[in-house]
Amino acid sequence: MKKQWALILALLLMLIVSIFAVINGDPVEVHYLFGTARWPLVLVIIGAAFMGAVTIMAFGIFRFLSLQRELKKLQKENQSLKSKLHQFEEKPPIKDEQMNFPSS
Repeated sequence: MKKQWALILALLLMLIVSIFAVINGDPVEVHYLFGTARWPLVLVIIGAAFMGAVTIMAFGIFRFLSLQRELKKLQKENQSLKSKLHQFEEKPPIKDEQMNFPSS
């Protein structure tokens, strides 16, 4: 259900940006490091929204990959600790007579 709400919210936001971009269709001057150009404002708005989405997606992928790497590391550590616990549980318990306590 949470994913459906996120999809609905994303579609609503995309609709608002699209309406805003279509209303503002006048050409504007865009300044680059190497010069200027005249573009329709609708393309500037949609291009900026697209670049923002790509940036967020790149950060999301980076976070996902780092979490996967951490998960694999923790799974290895968990497996190692389980095997150590299993080895510890297999040892017979130490009886009182096997312990060398000094007599008083």
